[in-house]
Amino acid sequence: IPRVTGVQTCALPICKLLAAATPEDRASAAADFATAVAQGGALKSKATLESLIGELSDTGKAAANKRAGALAGLGAVMTKCGASAEPFLCPMVEKIIASASDKLKPVATEADKLAKTIVESMSPHSVAFVLPQVLAEGENKAPSNLLRAELLSIIATKYRVQTERELVSIVPVMTTLMWDTKPTVKAAALKAMEDVCAVMDNKDIKAFVPEIIKCCTNPEITTETTPEIGRAHV
Repeated sequence: IPRVTGVQTCALPICKLLAAATPEDRASAAADFATAVAQGGALKSKATLESLIGELSDTGKAAANKRAGALAGLGAVMTKCGASAEPFLCPMVEKIIASASDKLKPVATEADKLAKTIVESMSPHSVAFVLPQVLAEGENKAPSNLLRAELLSIIATKYRVQTERELVSIVPVMTTLMWDTKPTVKAAALKAMEDVCAVMDNKDIKAFVPEIIKCCTNPEITTETTPEIGRAHV
């Protein structure tokens, strides 16, 4: 299957996908594309799936429909093909998160949907591979940070065992996001921190999680909280 560099005649119904200008047309084209991929097998469509993520590199306004179409198509493939598409889509998560900050809303919306579809549908074995992409700061833009926090909530809720293994990596990132200047990001990060901490099995620490989270947002109360935790362990 040839790489897609624009609207052209191709083996899979990509032309319609990249040209779709409305949410309805895009959803219809994405469904047709996913059906074609499922019929031929995701492995045979590897080059095409990779070429779709390549469409995101053209950030111009004129290419917005292509970007949105590519993201919608990949989302439909993940939903339709499931595990067989996972090896090809999971490596794309970081780029998809970056697209959530696209200046054009249709693109940002499709990126948000795709990232959540991948994280909600992937197998537990993919968490260790996807999580570093979610934790990566990227360009530190608010829409992407909001999505990162929401994805961490999904991961903590759906993959508890895998999340507990990665607490040392997750908590510092969540603490940083809790200090974001955007209220929506701060709120999502706070929820994500609560969801992440909920996976802990250490009963001695778990009782103090609310206080520890408060210390993350209000460092001045740390000197008051630390002795309380210490007394509880005496």
